[in-house]
This record gives sequence, structure tokens and C-alpha cells, in this order.
Amino acid sequence: MTLNHSSTSVLPHKLNVVKLFAVIVALLSLFGLTQLTTSSHYHAYFDDNDALVKNAKYFEQTYQVTDNLLILISNKQLFNNQSLALYQSLDDWLQAQSTIAIKRSFYSPILNYGYSEISQNDEVWQDFNAEFPDHQSRVTHTKNQPNYRWLIGRSATVGVIELNINIDKSNANALLSEVTKLSTVLNQLIQSHNQAFADNQNAQISWHYTGPVALNHAYIDVVRAELIMFIPGVILLFLIVLRTVLGQFSTSLVLIGAGLVSCLIGFGMTGLLSVSGLISGQITAINAFTPVIIITLSIAANLHLVIAFQQPLKSHVNNEITDFSNQKNALFLALAANKRPLIMSMLSTAFGFAMLLSSPSPPIQNIGITIAFAMLANLVICLIYLPNWLLKMAAENKENRCQTALSGALKNLAIILEKRGTLVMLAIFLISVVAIAGLSQFNINDKPLDYFAKDHPFSQGTAVAEKELAGVSVLNYQLTTSQSNLANRSDLAVLAAFKSWLASEHQASLITPLNRLLDNPALVDSLELSSTLGSKWQNQPYFSHWFAPNLQQARLQILLPKLDSKTLLASEQSINQWFNQANAHQDSSLALGLTLDLGLTLDLNLDRVTSPDLTFATLVENNTKNMFFSLVFALFAISIIIGLVEKSVKIAMIACLCNSLPIALVYGLWSLIGGDITLGSALVMGMIMGIIVDDSLHLIHKRRFANSISALLNLAGPAIVASSIMILLGLSVGLVANFKPISDLSTLVLLSIVAALIADLLLLPLLLKKAGLLSIKVKSSEGKR
Repeated sequence: MTLNHSSTSVLPHKLNVVKLFAVIVALLSLFGLTQLTTSSHYHAYFDDNDALVKNAKYFEQTYQVTDNLLILISNKQLFNNQSLALYQSLDDWLQAQSTIAIKRSFYSPILNYGYSEISQNDEVWQDFNAEFPDHQSRVTHTKNQPNYRWLIGRSATVGVIELNINIDKSNANALLSEVTKLSTVLNQLIQSHNQAFADNQNAQISWHYTGPVALNHAYIDVVRAELIMFIPGVILLFLIVLRTVLGQFSTSLVLIGAGLVSCLIGFGMTGLLSVSGLISGQITAINAFTPVIIITLSIAANLHLVIAFQQPLKSHVNNEITDFSNQKNALFLALAANKRPLIMSMLSTAFGFAMLLSSPSPPIQNIGITIAFAMLANLVICLIYLPNWLLKMAAENKENRCQTALSGALKNLAIILEKRGTLVMLAIFLISVVAIAGLSQFNINDKPLDYFAKDHPFSQGTAVAEKELAGVSVLNYQLTTSQSNLANRSDLAVLAAFKSWLASEHQASLITPLNRLLDNPALVDSLELSSTLGSKWQNQPYFSHWFAPNLQQARLQILLPKLDSKTLLASEQSINQWFNQANAHQDSSLALGLTLDLGLTLDLNLDRVTSPDLTFATLVENNTKNMFFSLVFALFAISIIIGLVEKSVKIAMIACLCNSLPIALVYGLWSLIGGDITLGSALVMGMIMGIIVDDSLHLIHKRRFANSISALLNLAGPAIVASSIMILLGLSVGLVANFKPISDLSTLVLLSIVAALIADLLLLPLLLKKAGLLSIKVKSSEGKR
């Protein structure tokens, strides 16, 4: 066989132009990196045009509803005399902070009892003790205040301080600084208090935090921790494994370096695009795994060329064994066998990840576009810069026991396939039937409040809130009345019925300043309701947080138990249905046997709803649907392209089958064992096609150099197995992630890679053989490529 050296070069006449373009792109990427920001706010996960996000902004403007931080104070006796001094000290410190505003605090009704400071030497203190002599009477006093009753836990051992953090929502560093400062002061005050009363167990205090600001803080905490853990860990892991597989430390460093450069270019180009406003330039917790994916895929792709070059300098081509004693000839042979599949695999990977742009979540879009650019950069590195390095290091090529053992194992596998091919295909078919049947159990569901490890401070605080407070999952509604204001008998009757229904059907609590009237119907008859809002309540400090200026609209908050996304969406639909039924029966009675006066006109409507919980739940559902359609589109598009390039309908059909089967197997088995489709596991659907198609592309292309299963596995098998092992090792670090979407993503990607490897090594060679595609003779021009 004759090789034309110049023809095997990549873009030989334009190589300098390509290199110059690559340098320019690298420089632009460095600028783009400066445009990226780290976002700790959950709003970064949503499109600003999302209806629920728009509603959230409306509530913030109309009712001054901002993200809060809930400090949970735990004490066996919340209001014992020793603790009141601590609360006063904490309150004084909070009042002095320009960036922290006290919205409500469980101790306010006590501390504000006719004096500004707790002092056991004045007459006010004596009057206070006379009226509220014990802990229980003080709890009762607090719970009798309409705006404070929700701030005392069920066991009366937990009290809530609701704070606003007045900083830029997207400023992760400022948020981290504020919460850290608050934590430090709380720890110092409580530690001093506990030491002072070490002999009094009833006075010992602890604290936790939860709420949207705590969630934001947890996100940025995870991002930084994961980045610190992931990148050094995966680099060290690859150094060890690559040195073992390749037998060269220097080449291992080059492969890792190529991955790092591709990563920087990918993030840099994302930063550049963010300048134009086309995509978001904010990096969130779910983006923390992107560098690991890029480095892993880069190494896995480049390994095909490296191993092909390092294989013994003999190759089965046209049933002839050609001995290449010259290393340069070996490189040209490696390029001839790998150039087309490398180009197609990296382009298909870029295409597959670019499909993530269909996600409604900007951070997921960022993952797609970043990895797509990174793969394009890696393609240039692999075909232009890597060959030169391999020639420089050719003298270090030695027989590698790892590769020798792998070749022996593949030879034995080929023998099994040749002899027991039908049995192997039958086994794969039976497993596939069981797994695909599991797809009927496919369930979209997520638990955003459980994204973090159980020992994370946010998880601990949420657990306390779930046990003690009226609810953890929140829904904010806007009520609108057609009457002059909401304090009218017909509206109050509807709300009373609604409150009872919520408690019985959803174990939910209704929070509204009208609760006092709902709890005491006799007050309705004793008040002139038409003037109540204007004359008596507008002076209350919390008034603007609940009522619109026209008094015909008000915020209604519903607290539910901690719910998964599916149950929360169902609850929200149930609430809307209740009001629809109420409208349909406005002349008789409301639903569920809660009868009102005949002739009642329903004047209330729910016209807006929002909450972080509901927005996340909607995102999970919409994202899963988009990722599924992206997967189907990518599968058929890539299969058709493969068929066109190979000029074979049979190959297109085989590629479609072998690339879809692993995904069906994994998601089917995942559903069978009760696994839900979450934000992380849905993301796998959008990205996995760009990963698993690579190995099948190499096998399909290299079939032209082989006329048997044994020859095909000998030629393509070592690199396929090695690259799959690299992906498995690289992405396995996500299994120990403290952020559940990343651990879910890693689990399903790893399972998909294993399933794809089985399909590529067992099913694909058998299908190629049965379709008569391994007997094609290579044309003489093919050898000159």
C-alpha cells in the first residue's frame, strides 16, 4: 500500500491560516473569560421571560416581597428570662447593619412590651413578669399576634427571625460575605450565652438557617466546593491512568493540557456570546461539572489517535499485512484510519451538546454551548497540534502491557461473537425488552430542597423547618376582588371556606392579614368593614407587604409541607380548580361541602401565582420534555448524517439502533428501580447522544479496513475501550458531588457509557457482519488518504 504523506495532513495548504485563526480564538477566549460571572441566585436558572419569573418580579415591586433568610433559633424554653437578653443583643446588632433588615422576628412582641430594652431592675419588667410569668404565657401572647403566629414552631421550642439581605441578587461574593458575617456573629453571641448558662439546659440555644437566601448561599457554596474538588481530582486521576495506559508521562500531560485548553476556550467563547446578550454568562452550581465533562471528552477523543499511533506497526488492510518501520508512516496510517471518524465524532458531540440550547434554563444552555465550542477547539488541537507532538515523542513508544492485555481480551471476545453471535443478540434482545418495558414507569419528579447533602447547613435548617413550621413549600397568590376592598363579608366567607379546604385536603396553612377575621367571625359583625383597611390597618408596618394600594388586590401566601415537584404542581392545579368550581357555583355553595349563604356572589379571583418552589417544579417538567425532544432529534439527525457520509441506509439504521438502545436500556432500568427524572437526570437526555455516538462512529468507519469481527475489534477496540474507561473515570468524580443534580447526571451518564460500550463491542460488530458490511474491499484511493 502506498501512502501519500502530504495528503494525510490536515488542511495542508491552509495550515498556517488555521493556526493563526486558532491563536486569535484563544486570545478572544481569554477576554471572554473575564465576562463570566458566578451567580448564587436561583433566578439564574430561569429565563426572565418565564411567566412565573415575571410574576415574581411583580410581587417584589407591588408587595415589596424580597427573598428572605430565615434564622431558626432552637431553645427548650424560647422565652426564658436568660434568653431575652440574648435576643436583645442580636436585635441591636441586626438593627445596626445597613445590609440586613429585620422583617419579622418571633421575639418582637415580647421585646416591644412597652420598653426598648430588657432590664430586670425597672417597673416595666415587673409588669411584664406579672402579665407573662412563664414561658407558655409568652408563647401564647406571641401567637395571638396575627403577623407573628407563624414564627413559633409547633413544639414552641423553635422561633423564626425573618431577614432581608439588601444586596445585589447576582453578587455571589457579597451574599457569601453577608451570610458568613451573620453566621459569625450568631455563633459568637450564642456561644457566649451558652457558656454563661452552661448549668441551665433550658437556656442552651442553637440555630439553623433556611429560606431562599439560604438556598442561594448553598448554591454558591456548592459551586466553589465542587470546583475545588473536581478539577484537581480529575487531573490527578487522569495522570495516573493515562500513564498506565500509554506508558508515557509526557503524552499524558499533553492530553490533559489539550483538555484544559479546550475547556478555557469553551468557557471563553460562552463569555464572548454573553456580551451580545444571546446567552447568559452566569455560572451556577450545575455548571460546576462542565470542566470535568470537557476534559474527559477531550482526552477520550484524542486517545483514538494516540493509541492508533502506538499500536504495533502492523495493520490489516486489504487482507495484507504492511510493516511500517518508519514512525512517520505510522502516524499517517493512524490519521488515515481516524481522521474522518474523529472529525465526525467531535462535530456530532458539539452538535449533541448544542441541542441543550433548547432547554428553558440558561445554565443548561450554557453547558451546551460551552462544551460545543470546547469540542470544536479540541478538534483543531487533535488534528493539527497533536500529530506533531506524537512524532516528537515517537522514540518513547514501547510495548505496553496494558494495551497488550486489552488486545488479547478483545481477541477472545471476537471468538465468542463469531461462535455465539446469535445467542449474544438474543440475550441483548431479552434485556432490552425488559428495560424498555420499564419506560412505562417513566416519572418526572424532583425535590429541589433535597439537592444538598443531609449534613449541609441548608439541609439541616430545612429539616428543622419541616418539622416545626407551618410549611416549607410556599405558594404566593394575588387575590383580586370586584368590590371596593377585600374586607367584605362575601370575600371573607370565601376565604374562610378556602382556608378550611386547604387544611383538610393539603395540610396547608393560609397566611393573610385577614386571618384574625377568618378565625373570629363575630368580629365581622362588630366592624365597619368598608373602612377597616383604610382607617385601621394601613398604619401597620406589614400592610404594604400584603395589600396593593387600591385595596382590591392582596397577596395570599400558602404554606405546604415539603413537597416534591410533581405533588406541588398537582397542589397548585387543585387550588386553581377549587376557585374555578367556586366560580361555577357562585349562586349556591362552594366545593367540598363548605356551604355559604345562598345568593352569594363570588368576588374573588386568583390572577397571579409564583414561588421559587413552583418555578423549579415547572422548570423540571418543561426541561425534561425539551431534553426528550432534543434527544430524539439528535438521534435521527446524527444517524441520517452517518448514513449520508457512509452512503448506506443500512448503516444509518444500524447507527440509530445501536445509539438509541443504550439510552432506552438505562432509562428503562432507572424507571424500573423507582428512579425519578430530575433536573440532573433529564439533562443527560440532552447531552448523552453527543457522547455515546463517538465509539460507534469509529467502528462504522473502520469497518472498511476489516473483513471480520476479529479484525475490526483489533483495529478499533483498544481505543474504544480506553476512551470509554477515561469517560467512566472522569465523570465518576460526580458521584461524590454534594449537589444532587450533578450526582444524578453522573450516575446516568456512567450507566449510559457502560451500555453504549456493550452495544458497540457486542451488538454493532454482529449487525455489521450480518448486514454484509465487513466484507467491503478498501479501494486503492482509500489507502492514500
